[in-house]
Amino acid sequence: KKKAFSPIRLSGLNPAFFTSVVRDQMLYPFHEKWLAIAPKFTATLSMLGSEFIIKTVLLNTAKKKKFYHRLLVVMSIYDIIMSSALFMGTWLIPNSYPVYGAIGNQTTCTIQGALLTFGLGVPLCNSFLAISYVLKVRYHFTERQMRRIELPVHIAFFLYLTIGMIVCIVTDIVNPYVGWCYPSSFPPRCSHQSDVECVRGHNALIFRRIYGFPCIGLSTVAVTVAMLVLYQTVHRIETNAAQYSFSQVLGHGERFRRSREVRNQALYYVLSFYACYVPSTIFRVNQETSPNWNAPIASFALLMYPSQGFFNFLVYMRSNNKRIYPCLNISVRGVFRRLHGLVLGIF
Repeated sequence: KKKAFSPIRLSGLNPAFFTSVVRDQMLYPFHEKWLAIAPKFTATLSMLGSEFIIKTVLLNTAKKKKFYHRLLVVMSIYDIIMSSALFMGTWLIPNSYPVYGAIGNQTTCTIQGALLTFGLGVPLCNSFLAISYVLKVRYHFTERQMRRIELPVHIAFFLYLTIGMIVCIVTDIVNPYVGWCYPSSFPPRCSHQSDVECVRGHNALIFRRIYGFPCIGLSTVAVTVAMLVLYQTVHRIETNAAQYSFSQVLGHGERFRRSREVRNQALYYVLSFYACYVPSTIFRVNQETSPNWNAPIASFALLMYPSQGFFNFLVYMRSNNKRIYPCLNISVRGVFRRLHGLVLGIF
């Protein structure tokens, strides 16, 4: 008698083992399944948004000559690397670790941690973008001047992140950490508990202070300070404009309008940066200070952390005033204008 066709048997897996794995995975509560699945949606949107930006710039000769567009391409490349690692999520965690969706091993876990470390180029590029807006508006940097500092900064970022990625690969600091593998001690929080001995990741805390804090913490400070300086500069320009005669205002009107537009564009990029990294920072603080992490905070942080590329896509579309759907005659800039008016109406 012929055996019934079975893709499990065809793949060489033991049916009994496969059934036990599925049964064990089904026993996890809903919130743990949500923490494993939710980042895949925003990570997919982020990769698609970053891919759109890269294609749009590389297919346009004029845009490739602009510092702003080239920087967005580099940021989008970093984002695709990070979002792809976040999309894999718990799949790359060793299957011995008690988390929903874990089917990987220590090698896949280490690779994911290394990619996430290299993906920290996203916040670094965000800070560079915010500083570039200040250099252009406040100090009147030209494209030629920006080009002089562009390559050295990118080389410094690349070397810094590559060294971190190599350290993740050759040491044991990468271990399961909530929804993915990241430089951390193992068992989780063993470095904060005197009665628990760490098996792996003894130097993970030092590594996070060298990479996690500068990339996210200092980038947050940089974009905040840059935004404040940019707002103060544009306000000073508008104040000086009020002292001009009518003919002088007409002559300088284009500069004032452009300064305000650059300020607003920078603001939207900063807000997208906050939306991605502030929730994850709050979640990290909650983990370090509380024995039990907060499930709603964790859900929101894991959902927002991989979405940088999608937010960049929306802001980029707004700067080009692209239409979301031509038949509806709705532009991204129009949506931003309505949201801005709604926020002002609430507060």
